[in-house]
Amino acid sequence: MKRKTLSTSPSRNVRIFVYPVVAAVFGLVLTALMMLANGYLPVFKNGAVKFEKTGMIIIAARPIDASISINGKYKEKTAFYLLQNKINNLLPGSYKVRIEKKGYRTWEKTFNIEGGLVSWANYVLMFADKLDIRTLSVPLGNLVASSRSHDNLLFTNTDNGKFVAASMGASGAVTKSFWPKDVSTLPEWLKVPLVLSAAYSQNSDKVIYAVKNGEVTEYVVIEPSGSD
Repeated sequence: MKRKTLSTSPSRNVRIFVYPVVAAVFGLVLTALMMLANGYLPVFKNGAVKFEKTGMIIIAARPIDASISINGKYKEKTAFYLLQNKINNLLPGSYKVRIEKKGYRTWEKTFNIEGGLVSWANYVLMFADKLDIRTLSVPLGNLVASSRSHDNLLFTNTDNGKFVAASMGASGAVTKSFWPKDVSTLPEWLKVPLVLSAAYSQNSDKVIYAVKNGEVTEYVVIEPSGSD
């Protein structure tokens, strides 16, 4: 009596129809994984799937362990300052970044993300809640320099077309004038100078300005009395 044995090899029909389907599925999965690895995300629109290039926000903030949220959704804690936080796989659009920690003032900024580009939230420094922040009534302009002990800040502005510079102390009051009070005897280019930089002296009793005079840079030393 002959025993009938079943063949363990797939039939021809299985090979014809199943193998191509498996190969196609494998190809699609591999393609999707490669797209994801290269910063693309699938977007479903009108019943179709489209891959769009994503962007990234890199955050370098202090203090550490502050909460980072994107559009109201918590993401992660701020890392050690040199390590940074990398929020990736963001589809193009507007994102509000919020960093908060108990005892500190909340930091917020809105970023417009573009595909393939990196946006930076660099050197984010959160200030303590108890910091004494003052609103000044004096119309000061641009901050030019800080004294060695950081107890005086130098501001510059224009008043009736004249360049003025003053030092503001920790109390919030303008304490010193660091530009000649009588500018009538000054050359025209010094009456409204193009200040390139400024620095206090060692004892914070003088300010040295680097001023542009045509194609030449000249240096002017001013005392609090307004004399040079």
